[in-house]
Amino acid sequence: MQNQENEPTPESIEISDEQMQSMWAEAKASMSAHSWIQRGTEVVCDSCPFKHSFYLEPGSILKGVDEKGLPIIDKISY
Repeated sequence: MQNQENEPTPESIEISDEQMQSMWAEAKASMSAHSWIQRGTEVVCDSCPFKHSFYLEPGSILKGVDEKGLPIIDKISY
């Protein structure tokens, strides 16, 4: 794969466990105090003036929010 300047672009990005934990903590903190609804495999905030959402893997469901306003996700058991 190449970008517009015909330079190779990376197929994947490697990050350390520490970087991943930091990124996850930041993302999790930003998910609180929103009103979340599920639309297919997407969980969408409907309380903010701008659209933002996150992908939910198939076989999972939004069950509600906890006391901090964070989404509660469960696996669907068949």
